Amino acid sequence: MLHFLWRWKCATTSALHRRFFADREIGTTYQRLWKLEKTGVIRSLLDPTGVHRIWVLDKRGFHAIKDSLPPLKEEGYMLSNWGHDLLASAIHYGEGVQRRLPHLEYCTEQHLRRLEPEVIPTWVPKLWEYRPDGFWRAILPSGPRIIGLEVELTQKRALDYKSLGWKFDYCDADIMLWVVPRESLAKMIHSLVSETRRKKTEHNFVLLDPVIEKGWQAPVVLGSETGKTINELLGNIPSTDPEPVFTQFTLDTRKRAYKSRPPRIFRPI
Repeated sequence: MLHFLWRWKCATTSALHRRFFADREIGTTYQRLWKLEKTGVIRSLLDPTGVHRIWVLDKRGFHAIKDSLPPLKEEGYMLSNWGHDLLASAIHYGEGVQRRLPHLEYCTEQHLRRLEPEVIPTWVPKLWEYRPDGFWRAILPSGPRIIGLEVELTQKRALDYKSLGWKFDYCDADIMLWVVPRESLAKMIHSLVSETRRKKTEHNFVLLDPVIEKGWQAPVVLGSETGKTINELLGNIPSTDPEPVFTQFTLDTRKRAYKSRPPRIFRPI
């Protein structure tokens, strides 16, 4: 679990329960997390609004696993941005939080930032002076597909997107999947990054609200894969679990998830 928190930076009580303690009562999960917090191994972190809580690695927890991590170019484990990091991690691991997906490989933003270049998998695209929110490598019948993730909650300058388009164009990703809050931003970014496109990388866009509601069942609304879901892009067989993964687990920010109802779903302001 400590390695999981380092890799993904943060997780909710419900997500950790689903991942590591699904055969126990969620109250038991919380008691275990509370005991670890008391020893300084992990800690719960409140968002700026004072409403939402997530779990992150603490100093003692990081030092407990540091020697078992791959060689690091930079030590560290904390969040960069509370809301963005929670959403990016939840979208990235998606349905993989509750079931093994053997055809999918992940390279997280934490890996890209902290690991020595020689231990990062060779399939991970190289981007000059830029670090996206992670990559998937999906092994499909037609061959491997590399998909980058960009969670874009606030608008940048037009020049910034043109620069990103150029950088993405010279990497080996097949698809850059953008998660944006509104369709107008998707159209603007798509237009700007397309100006520099020369090679194979395709830019596709999904909207944030459908992702929060449906997880990997959210559809692409703009790009070459319009109409397909994130699940389809990843070559994943959708979960048959009747409970929506995102609502019930990855974004339910109740610290004591067994006490208060309904789920407290995080949405950026």
